[in-house]
Amino acid sequence: MVAPPTRQTVFGMVVIATVSAQQVDVYLTTVDQKNLAAHSTVSFGKPVPDPTVLTVDTTQHNQVMVGYGAAITDAAAWVLSSSSIRNATMGSLFGPLRDGGIGISFVRVAMGVSDFSRSYASGNITYADTPNDWELEHFSTAHDDSYILPVLRRALQINPSLKIVASPWTAPLWLKTGGGGRCGDYCTTTGCGWTAQYSCPWAKNPGTSGRAGNDGSVGFSCCCVDRTSESMPCGGDNSSTGVGSIGTGTLIDTDQVYSTYANYFARFVSEYARKGVTVDYVTLQNEPGHDGCGTMPCMKLTPGQEGRLAITTAAAFAAAGLGTKILGYDHNWDAPSYPQALLENSTVRAALDGIAWHCYGGSVTAQTPVAVQFPSKEVHMTECSGGTWSGPWGQNFVSNLESLFLGGANNHGQSVILWNMALDENAGPHCQGGSCCTTCRGVVTVPANATNPADITRNVEFYSLAHFAPFIPAGSVRVGARRSGSSSDGLQYAAWTNPMQQTVLVALNPTSQNITFAVTTVQGTAALQYELAPGAASFVWSTVRG
Repeated sequence: MVAPPTRQTVFGMVVIATVSAQQVDVYLTTVDQKNLAAHSTVSFGKPVPDPTVLTVDTTQHNQVMVGYGAAITDAAAWVLSSSSIRNATMGSLFGPLRDGGIGISFVRVAMGVSDFSRSYASGNITYADTPNDWELEHFSTAHDDSYILPVLRRALQINPSLKIVASPWTAPLWLKTGGGGRCGDYCTTTGCGWTAQYSCPWAKNPGTSGRAGNDGSVGFSCCCVDRTSESMPCGGDNSSTGVGSIGTGTLIDTDQVYSTYANYFARFVSEYARKGVTVDYVTLQNEPGHDGCGTMPCMKLTPGQEGRLAITTAAAFAAAGLGTKILGYDHNWDAPSYPQALLENSTVRAALDGIAWHCYGGSVTAQTPVAVQFPSKEVHMTECSGGTWSGPWGQNFVSNLESLFLGGANNHGQSVILWNMALDENAGPHCQGGSCCTTCRGVVTVPANATNPADITRNVEFYSLAHFAPFIPAGSVRVGARRSGSSSDGLQYAAWTNPMQQTVLVALNPTSQNITFAVTTVQGTAALQYELAPGAASFVWSTVRG
């Protein structure tokens, strides 16, 4: 005999449940922070009339997910490794739900410095800071041995399924031009001192006093005469060795440069693998639309340049027997013409496995036209930071789920990687000046003097991830979810099945009023009715096999 439905109120939700029906785990966060991923259990019961019904269809399969997480920057790795409570902190980030963790499954690392690094001294900028080292004989990842690689290895111990994507903020400076690297640059170092008017023997346009000649190329375009009156090439930032600038410039336009840089990527992936860390993806350049970043590392690449680098890097990976995937673009939603230009070239398209996006401009809907046009290519969100500019806690939480997590999933996204995993109480360490961010926020804040897990601040980013990462690991599939009834209440949602044979539904109420809705499966044999307060709930139940 089936017991009659019982009425329960759980964290602001009215639930119609049948005692003997299928159990559902519910994790609720409300924008007033009275509930932070608070767990309860309810049960499916008999279907009940409701003006709004969400129907989950596990037979409709969409994109396969890769994971959720944040970046282990140099700064984040330092904060985690130097903390006396690092084990507890990392357990809460990477550990499974049963052990109190949120199961982070996808992280990003910088290849060399980013804007969140402790040192920008020569030798720490990239893995090949020795100029003109075309065979990469001095290539070394030794800088990462002391705290970055140990943190990554520990994260992999906690979650062996962890995926990693790596991104460079700049190429080795000797492979770059500086300030564009063209004919008008001054040559000011000792080796390229100007004392009179000279012109290079190969220059199309002669130099003038204090200025270089122009050979018409993008690469070693400046030339000058040293004090012994011997002609010599001069690099883009006015150095006789051709060393560029950390915060400006682009790749020098020669086959040797592109080949060397492609081999640099292959060496990095191979070295990390040798040290126990598999790199699953690389992006070719963090935010390739940026130039003139001052003290912040950056490098501009046009779609043509990035396409050329993609082809060369894919060949280097193949030659080295590497299975690491290559993602293009790695910049904001507001310039979808860039990834479209990459993928419209058939040779570049063959070299790229997908497109990486950032959140700092445009709308998440930009992902869909590119994904529809190129359905075989993966779609990833590889950076989005919160900070003091993000508004009140509740507003930030709603925005994260709207734009990144639910918005991303409903626009073909297969992952969400936030920015810094951890920062200290001063929002650092980070670079100074230029375009450096001094108000960014980590997923967690770990004060330098923290001695107890209670000293950690789990920021809004932590609870945003907590609604997805534990339940939607790699291999999960977004499934169908549709609504009937009014669509004017603002309710947002998405559903998945995971490898643990569970169905996951995340619903967001972005309004200031409670929203009542029902949830049912495509089989239509059971339902739940909820009154959801402003905030979000994740519902997890065993998948019904039809």
